[in-house]
Parts: sequence; C-alpha cells; structure tokens
Amino acid sequence: IAFDADGDAPPVGGGGQVLSSRRGLEESLSDLGRWGKNSGTLAGKVGVIGVRSSAFATDAAVARMRSMGINVLRAAYLDGSSPTEVTDSVRDFASLGVDVVLFAAPMDTQRRWVAQASVLGRPFTYVVSDAHDAVRNETYPAAFDGTLAHTSLRVPWYMRSHAETFVQSTCRTTWEAAAVPPRTLSTSELMSVFIWCQHADLVLTATRAAEHGMAFGTALRSLVIESPLTSDLGPTIGGSYGPTQDAVLVWRASCSCWMESRPFAAR
Repeated sequence: IAFDADGDAPPVGGGGQVLSSRRGLEESLSDLGRWGKNSGTLAGKVGVIGVRSSAFATDAAVARMRSMGINVLRAAYLDGSSPTEVTDSVRDFASLGVDVVLFAAPMDTQRRWVAQASVLGRPFTYVVSDAHDAVRNETYPAAFDGTLAHTSLRVPWYMRSHAETFVQSTCRTTWEAAAVPPRTLSTSELMSVFIWCQHADLVLTATRAAEHGMAFGTALRSLVIESPLTSDLGPTIGGSYGPTQDAVLVWRASCSCWMESRPFAAR
C-alpha cells in the first residue's frame, strides 16, 4: 500500500499488487477537466504548465481534456534546464492568446511562473490541480487571490471550514502524544502521519475480513473508509482504488490559504 503519485491501477493476475491511496496525476487532471468543462472554469483557450518528469501522465490527461472539448492549446514542460524557460513559456502562452493556465507542477514552479507573468503584465486566470505538492503548500503571491483548485486532498484546508474529523483528530492526537517530547505537527509532518494512519486502518480492516474467508487483496480493494488525508477511500470507476470525491477550493490573499468553494462531491 502506498500514497503513490501515479495513482492506482486495476489488479492483474499473478505477482504482487500495489494499492495506491492517492489519485494519480492522469486521473486527477482528467477529473479536473470534467469539472472545468461542466463548470465553465476551463472555457476559452487553455495552457497547461507541467514538469518534464511527469510529461507522460500529463500528456495523457491533456488528450482526455481535448476529447471533452476543452481547447488546450499547449502543454509546456519545465525542467530547470534553461534560465529563461519560465519567461519563454509565459511569452509563448501570451502570444497564443491563452486565457486559463492550468498548473500541474510543483509549487516552486507555480510561484515563479505567476511572478514572471505579473512582471511581464500578462493577465491569466489560474487553475490548480493537486499534483506534486500543490494545495497542501499554500505559499502563493497575493496576485493569486481568487484562484480555484480542484482536489481530493483533505489537508490543510478542510479543518478551516469544518474542523477536524474524528479520524483526523484521533490520528493526530495519538501521534503527538506519543512523540518525545510531545509536539505539534507541521503540515508536511501531518501528511506523513495521516498516510500512516490510513494505511494501517486499511491493512487492519482487510486482515479482519480475510479472517472470515475473504482473500486479503479482494477485501482490501472492496473497503470504503474515511481517510484523514483525502476524501473517502473506496473502489473507483474502472476497477481502481483511491479517493472517491473531489472538492473545489479558492485561494484567498487575506489568509494566504485555500478555503472551501464547493464541498466534497462524487465525480
């Protein structure tokens, strides 16, 4: 069991299987595309900013978006190989008349891109996927105010709108109390703790089911559990496993944080 950035895939016969409790990049961007198409958020001309290491998954998602009727003009992949790559991509998107920039890149890349667009005076609307460290890292410039994100993650924004869930509170307080000396967890540490808690819960629950005659792998993939880290985990369309709902967030400069715009809802 892993919180794998590539997401889960339906099991195949023979050999061991890895179950991922994270929505993979291709699926997550495709989910965002469907929401963006239906809501009108991705109307107009769209440009995608990704990173070279994730180009394969991002390209696959872009192909899906285009099949939905989303007008993706360009997907630009940055890798740090050129000191002008950010400036070049900003100018390229501006010359193409891109209206909406969809980020599927690490936060450092996003910040540099937004800063350069501001310096060059290029007005874009931004949309953020929860790829890489986005959403859980909230350090954006003030110019990002009003930007929307589409996510299956439950941290750190959820606690602001709803307070901690019972599962979150139980996991966090148990871990913090066991630390020597006891201490409060940072957001990045909390992510790791929540991953451990949800995976332990999955293994324990599946083991109990297996004791009653169900194969462990079958039991594991049939579970629906409340996750402290994401929306509820369970079987998803296509035979894979992972978060089953998504929320829409809006970034506010007043708190330098993501706030809920639309609560978790089924895809």
